[in-house]
Amino acid sequence: MSRLNKSIKNARVAFIFYFIALVLAFVSRKVFIDSLGTELVGLSATMRNILGFLNLAELGIYTAVATSLYKPIFDKDQNKINEIISLFGFLYRIIGFVILGIGIIVSLFLPNIFAKTELDFLILYGAFYTFLAITLVSYFNNYKQVLLAANQQTYVTTRLSNWVNIIKVAIQIVYLKYLNGNYFGWLGIELVFGFALRFWINYTISKKYPWLKPNLSQGRALMARNREVLLKVKQLFAHKLAGFVSQQSSNIIIYALTSLTVVTYYTNYLLIFQKISVLISSTLGSNLAGIGHVIAENNKETIKKVFWEFNALFFWIAGIFVFSFYYLTEPFISLWLGEEFILGHLVLIIMLINAYIFIIRNTAVYFLNAYALFKDVWAPWAEAAMNLIISIAVGYYYGLIGVILGIAISTFLIESLWKPFFLFRDGFKEKFGVYLKQIIKYPALLILSWLILYPLVHSGWLPNPLSYLNWFLFALCISVPFSILYGFLLFFGAPGMKDLYNRMIPIIAGRLHKSNK
Repeated sequence: MSRLNKSIKNARVAFIFYFIALVLAFVSRKVFIDSLGTELVGLSATMRNILGFLNLAELGIYTAVATSLYKPIFDKDQNKINEIISLFGFLYRIIGFVILGIGIIVSLFLPNIFAKTELDFLILYGAFYTFLAITLVSYFNNYKQVLLAANQQTYVTTRLSNWVNIIKVAIQIVYLKYLNGNYFGWLGIELVFGFALRFWINYTISKKYPWLKPNLSQGRALMARNREVLLKVKQLFAHKLAGFVSQQSSNIIIYALTSLTVVTYYTNYLLIFQKISVLISSTLGSNLAGIGHVIAENNKETIKKVFWEFNALFFWIAGIFVFSFYYLTEPFISLWLGEEFILGHLVLIIMLINAYIFIIRNTAVYFLNAYALFKDVWAPWAEAAMNLIISIAVGYYYGLIGVILGIAISTFLIESLWKPFFLFRDGFKEKFGVYLKQIIKYPALLILSWLILYPLVHSGWLPNPLSYLNWFLFALCISVPFSILYGFLLFFGAPGMKDLYNRMIPIIAGRLHKSNK
């Protein structure tokens, strides 16, 4: 199967499951808030963030190993693949024990961390150790799945994880809504399915790759023979730390400056935006391995061509997202949970800016990972420092707005400016000015598209989104014309979109022709 066909299969599987999971996510969120209350829902989100910090022990090993697998996969060197997976499993087992130890120590301070709440200690410890156990089983049991990511076969784990999640959430909904269940039962279901998923994935990988026989006992010896992997791990530590500080600290800071209820309100918005991010990463994220294989072929012209295709695609997706959800988020929150759950309009704008940055950054991140360029260890530290300082300082006076403003400023400076500069300087070996001259066209055409469609959106002719049906019709009426218009302007006015179109249309036409036979 070709790289492009693998990418399409990954995207198709992720896309199908995405919409099923999307409906369940919003239904379950409503049921969980109504049945458990905003404080318990906020507690679960905060616990996951705390455990996210424990995952710092992972040190970026997963990414380092995935990039190290591109060449042996390209060369079909099964011995080398087994060697790298064995090293990976050995390191992950050590990390699992480290996380367990740190987790036990952190749990001793839970009463102090959640001193502002009136929740029972049993609830705090039940939630913490449930999520800790689910985290640990990944390190002890699921290290083999890195091969699927490196080989562009994430559709395997996507299919399994989504089936398990759909069943789990459906059972939790029935348990809470119709059986008058409680939080402990909800946690029990979470635990059972968390374990089931990870053992199912491991079994599936063993069946798919019968020649994969990692030997973890050789771990120490393999470390000496794979020093390049360990070097990448050390460099990725700073990047991993920055990612967790930037992404995982926000809920904790919001809780510290406000309350668990505000955390719940904020994560309601975040859930909407993250579902879009999940769709993007699950449908396009597997292409990271494809980019790694393109770079392994070392054809500079092809590499640059693929870069601009990805760049156009992510800017197009980001533009559609920001335009559509600027108008759709607040009406949806009102329908879904009620008007009292709507945050200020400025909060929405800043969160959309953050989402835009996180989407468009993907191209540079994909290529930096594929080149294994992780040596800019100062950058994530600078991002983390800016994020924390601005979030805490401004958040102290302005609450939630200050926290998300810290994220916006730090991610723009590092993710939108530094990473592309670093890629062009050390990856492509070209001047950054080449990138800047082209990149300005994407947001300029976004603004132009918005201005052209502004009269239509505010004409009063479109359905008023006061019901789910009208909201859906309103979404179609604004997003479809914008997608077409923005794509049309990018096709003629920005690099990459025309090549992307010429690459995809024959494949789509061929598949349609096959389906009609």
